[in-house]
Amino acid sequence: MLHKIVFLCFIAFVSLGLCANTETHEFKAETNRLMDIVVNSLYSNSDIFLRELLSNSSDALDKLRFLSLTNPDMIADGAPFEAKVWLDEDQKTITIQDTGVGMDKEELVQYLGTIAESGTKAFAAKMSEEGSETANTDLIGQFGLGFFSAFLVADEVVVESCRAPVTELTDCYRWTSSGHGNFTIEKIGKRAPAVMGVDGGVLIPALGRGSRIILHMKDDLEEYMELKHIKDLAARFAEFFMFPIYVREVGLKTVEDDEPKTKKVEKEVIEWVRVNGEPPLWMRDPSDVSEEEYERFFQTVFKGVGKNEKPAAHSHFRAAGRSDEFRSVLFLPSRAPYDYYQKLGVEPPHNLRVYTRRVFVKEDAGELLPAWLSFVRGIVDTDSIDINVSREVLQSTRLMQDMKQKLTKKAIKMIGDLKKKEDNLKKEYQQCLDDAEDVEALDECVENDTPYTKFFGQFGKMLKFGLQEDEKIKNKILDLLLFKSSVDGEYVSLAEYVARKKVEQGNKIFVISGFSVDEIERSPFLASVRDAGYEVLYFDDPAIDEIFLTPHLDVHYKDYVFQSITKEDFVIPDENDWTPEDEDEMFREEAEKVRNERRAKELRALEAEHAPLLAFFRDVLGQQISKVTLSRRAGDAPALVSTGEGGPSAVSERVMKAQALGDANMMRFYRSQKTLELNREHPIVNGIEQKLLKSYPALPPTITIDEETGEEEVVPTSDPYNKEAAMRDRPLVSAAKLLTNSALIQGGFLLDDTDDLSRMIYDVLEDSVGKQIGSPSSSSNEPVDDFKNSML
Repeated sequence: MLHKIVFLCFIAFVSLGLCANTETHEFKAETNRLMDIVVNSLYSNSDIFLRELLSNSSDALDKLRFLSLTNPDMIADGAPFEAKVWLDEDQKTITIQDTGVGMDKEELVQYLGTIAESGTKAFAAKMSEEGSETANTDLIGQFGLGFFSAFLVADEVVVESCRAPVTELTDCYRWTSSGHGNFTIEKIGKRAPAVMGVDGGVLIPALGRGSRIILHMKDDLEEYMELKHIKDLAARFAEFFMFPIYVREVGLKTVEDDEPKTKKVEKEVIEWVRVNGEPPLWMRDPSDVSEEEYERFFQTVFKGVGKNEKPAAHSHFRAAGRSDEFRSVLFLPSRAPYDYYQKLGVEPPHNLRVYTRRVFVKEDAGELLPAWLSFVRGIVDTDSIDINVSREVLQSTRLMQDMKQKLTKKAIKMIGDLKKKEDNLKKEYQQCLDDAEDVEALDECVENDTPYTKFFGQFGKMLKFGLQEDEKIKNKILDLLLFKSSVDGEYVSLAEYVARKKVEQGNKIFVISGFSVDEIERSPFLASVRDAGYEVLYFDDPAIDEIFLTPHLDVHYKDYVFQSITKEDFVIPDENDWTPEDEDEMFREEAEKVRNERRAKELRALEAEHAPLLAFFRDVLGQQISKVTLSRRAGDAPALVSTGEGGPSAVSERVMKAQALGDANMMRFYRSQKTLELNREHPIVNGIEQKLLKSYPALPPTITIDEETGEEEVVPTSDPYNKEAAMRDRPLVSAAKLLTNSALIQGGFLLDDTDDLSRMIYDVLEDSVGKQIGSPSSSSNEPVDDFKNSML
């Protein structure tokens, strides 16, 4: 194509009569070795070359801007402050050109002839020595290594530069090297003119003030010869540069021909497309940024955000201290990506981006937020944080820990502010209802949106993970948590629960665990507590919620402790037992102790009265159950299976079994201590007890005669029932096992032996339904309670 021919002519023009002015310089001895490190070890991704070279261009433009404040002649040529990038597929080159301060011969030798010799750093040091206010500028390159990243992708690098101020007398120079052993410096005379395309557009910008870097690309890096790839990289790395960055696009466009006007023809068109837009939002005053701008920024900067997705909240701030200063914008997403929880711990979420002086450094800076806040998206821009020389890795320092602490506090406050917003909306709605005097006024009360509840539904799990962090933030996190409630099934905060709990609960927050709300609401434990008028919080995310009930984590809300209603020691409070003195913490513990002693005494008397029933169940169940007692809270259920205080619950046991490490050997050490609580007033339990007492009463005491004295000795039987005979009653034994297994299932436990349960069910069917079908009276239409009758 014609523009390629023009490019060759341009190269020829620049190269005329230069050989005589060429000087060859050797790299310093240590430079060769460092070059190998830069190319082969320092950078993890070859894409970095474009970031480094564009950063150098930004620095050059910044330097010129500062120098021109005191010397306007530096920019007398009127060239705009900008950088441009273009490709040449035929020559396999990428060119980056800026209109910055440029370099003269000595600077090319000094800064490009030695690795780690930073012109930017030297410039900043000079300004500081002179006491210039420009010493605190946003200059990027401080290591002197960025330029040499060009050799990651290029076999040969050419730098052409003209030092400002540029006049008719200014000489320009070319630096050339393949990165091995030496480099050449040659004088290329005066400024080079622009090369125009066939459409009259600028194909190659004029080389005046500034520098042009030409990369002769390696043969195996074809992806960098794709315009879209280079354009995307430039947009990514230079998105928030202060100065405009342009990428050249050359293509065909259908236009009207000059003669005749109606004829359509295709012509080559050159366009310079700007890849960076407005100044970085985080550098502006928050009061000057509109909600629409925050939303647009959120949608365009972060991956996986929908086109019309709005953040749930944002926090825009500048943090300053004695040793650190940074700016940040944090966002709470309104929804979790579909695979967010699946990827946790597997790959970084790429939610927190780090910039240094507006140059992109890292996309997954998880080091600056705790893992439980990994859903927070945001930008952090700092010139204080320590990074390695490749500007890819944040180095762990005390400063970084301070930044992490400040960002964590801001994130928690942002979440808390969203919750307060919803609480205020609820209060306004309730106030409207209270003030309404008629139906029409009620109709005007519009129930507001619930932004925090929606947010918590997406990320509540992560907040609960935060409880395992340090004690300082545990209470703040607890204030942010929501739980479904037995009152109306809606979310409620711990503060709301405590405010409306019954006084008889003392300092207890009643909870129940399960794998779903439906499972929890079917629990026999819940029915009696709810019927007594007490509110219970649902722990329906057991893999996480069980941390509230784990003793060694000591999770409590202010002065309140979480108490599971499925534990053996749980007692439904009796308002008749409560006195005003119990509200005083000084007397509460003693009053509770007295009540527990009285209850224990009453229970012992009741257990002695029903000793045969309890002993029979203990003998039948063996090690399957740790303890058998009588229940005062079973309600309509014949039995409950509770667990010991401090031990794993039914839900915890199921979670362990579901885990990959939940093998048989491990589970032997993680079994809960199960207590069977029998409801003696239930017809099934009463039927078993009556059958036991009627058919298998305790054997009479044994009378023995002492051979020496001839005296009779009465030896009472050790069992309160005829154990040997009762154990041979298969229907009775099956009934006890079936009752227990049903209670275990209702209590959320998984059975170890489902085959045994199936056999027992078949036995009951055979003994009841089977006999009824085969009996002469099977044609009767009247219902028969075979199980109850068989017990009696």
